[in-house]
Amino acid sequence: MNSGSSHPKKFVISTEIYKDRLSHFFNTNNDVSEAQVIMGMNALKLDADPEMTEIFKEGTTENCNWPKGSICCGLAHFEALRTCVELGEPVTIFEDDAILVSDFDAKSKDLLGRIGTEWDIVQWGYNWDSFLDVRFQKTDKTVFRVQPIREYKLNFEKFQDWGMNSTLFPLVSTFGMHAYTVSPSGAKKILEFYPKFTDFFVDNINLLGHSYWASSLDMVLNAFYNSNNCFVALPPLSYVVNDKQASAIWNPPV
Repeated sequence: MNSGSSHPKKFVISTEIYKDRLSHFFNTNNDVSEAQVIMGMNALKLDADPEMTEIFKEGTTENCNWPKGSICCGLAHFEALRTCVELGEPVTIFEDDAILVSDFDAKSKDLLGRIGTEWDIVQWGYNWDSFLDVRFQKTDKTVFRVQPIREYKLNFEKFQDWGMNSTLFPLVSTFGMHAYTVSPSGAKKILEFYPKFTDFFVDNINLLGHSYWASSLDMVLNAFYNSNNCFVALPPLSYVVNDKQASAIWNPPV
């Protein structure tokens, strides 16, 4: 639950694989100086660190065929979600490549205050190169699709200062988890819905009846959003260049 009376605590997920991204996150964004860092495991060093290897094994099943980097990132999100449950209050979670509008705190607080107390997760942005499916109202049967922009790269300074007013829409499906606020009840639901990383089939998530085998946590949650109290901000309050060539998940340096 969230009354909208205060700003949720903030966490930023990072990895030592790309050390400069964390400093760029803090230098680029306002309202994040007090964000606590959750350092995800280095997928390139798992085999050399028995303790990390054990944590990795405890969080996965034997039949999980995901990229190791994807699992390490997901485990860091799980740590943040467990912290949310322990605190008993909403938290906001970023990934270290997130770029936020300059007045993120004010806008996100205002939007959270409009949806009452019974909500699970609010995504402040999404991967623009993927589909986004929303409803105008939770009771609507019609799903509206925001088409992907395959080739894009915003000037992040212009994005931060673009000053557009956003609205929260009931979320059906999206990709990306670079900036979101989750309530304790929402975090608990997610951890119960998907307690360990394992192969997971997402069936008929949107207008086209698209189905797939998930290989990252954001892909799994497309089976969660529509049946829970989940929202997304449009226009978004966060932006990310979803560059898989510079991704610690999909293309880590060797």
